[in-house]
Amino acid sequence: MSIEPKAKNNLNTSLLHEYRSYYKFVTYPKEYENNIDLWYNSFLYGKVDTNVNPIILQNDNFKSINNFGIQQKPLYAANFVVDSYNEFIEEVRRADQYLKIPKSILNPIKVKKASLIFDEEYSIKTKNLLNSLMNISVSILEKNIISFDDYLKLFLSNILITKTRITQTGYLTSKVCSPNISGLALELSTLEHDDDNKKFKQYLQDPNYQFFINTAEKYSFYVDKNAPWRMVFNINTEYAKNKFKQYDCNNLEEVFNKIYKPSYLTDYKVLKNVLIDGYVEKILKKPSIQKYYYCELNNSLLFEIVNKQQKEQINKTDLFWIQVYYYIRLIEENKLTNQQEFDKKLQYIKNLYEISGETKCLDWINNQTKTIVDGGANPGYNEFVDFKKSQKKKITSAVVFKF
Repeated sequence: MSIEPKAKNNLNTSLLHEYRSYYKFVTYPKEYENNIDLWYNSFLYGKVDTNVNPIILQNDNFKSINNFGIQQKPLYAANFVVDSYNEFIEEVRRADQYLKIPKSILNPIKVKKASLIFDEEYSIKTKNLLNSLMNISVSILEKNIISFDDYLKLFLSNILITKTRITQTGYLTSKVCSPNISGLALELSTLEHDDDNKKFKQYLQDPNYQFFINTAEKYSFYVDKNAPWRMVFNINTEYAKNKFKQYDCNNLEEVFNKIYKPSYLTDYKVLKNVLIDGYVEKILKKPSIQKYYYCELNNSLLFEIVNKQQKEQINKTDLFWIQVYYYIRLIEENKLTNQQEFDKKLQYIKNLYEISGETKCLDWINNQTKTIVDGGANPGYNEFVDFKKSQKKKITSAVVFKF
């Protein structure tokens, strides 16, 4: 008789690693091959296209999920995913009706969690990150920051130190960004994902688990190995291709081009708004400050009123913001080298922008900074190349963005 899995996030690191390995290689039944590993091998699945460009599901391609009369907040996923789920759940309901499967945690099936709206998640995340990055006493901010440039310099210096991933692309390709952002995932439980014992007892030992995972495969759904109640649409099947055609997409490339959008094409504009809004919220809540200085002539302490730069006075070009974005993306991916090389690249961006325009410029930045993935394309079971990551040059603290 096998030992029950015990992994939970409150364990110490070495023990947690040992128990996680036990669940992955021993506990999880080897006969179930219709799995996806969103913790490790495939955590970018659905977040990048076939050229490893980070992508976001466009809001007009969401579709609501029919939970058969259950009163709850509406849940959404990608339109073709919901269509496939409707066919899947109909087979489950028929199997129940004809008494082919017993009642259990997997019968009846209801979706409890589905797609997350990227814009909403990113807005919350960046606001929290910005508050954390700029967590300096109000008195210091008031004393030293009177212009947007002052604020931006402080922000960039904190980013360089903390390596915080704050761009859309940086957040999207990080492991802290939920796989549910892709619009491809449906969760049948609200259980925490860290408790391997509950996964084992409540799902892997459920009498309907084999029926569940086999039926999921029939309708082009993987089951997440680390959350065996999460279904993830497999976009690499003939069944999936037929679903895509219903939305005027003949292949996977067209799906990514029509239903999703590249994050890097809007990154700098979104980042610009995030930073300006942060400046207004944190700095301009007091539009002026008193500055004191000692006058030797009168042997007295004098003061003057200094007005802070207002929002409408911030006048940065798109090229400036694109260059700032490039700097931050290099930090996020740990690809800064030295000041001389960095300054050359900024000049190249300027030339490219003036000659070829914004889109070509952003394409170049994306290709220079995007994540390295083994095999060259996701989706699929791609892994980060560990030895390549270790070979990346370390950030030099002297590399600064000058303005």
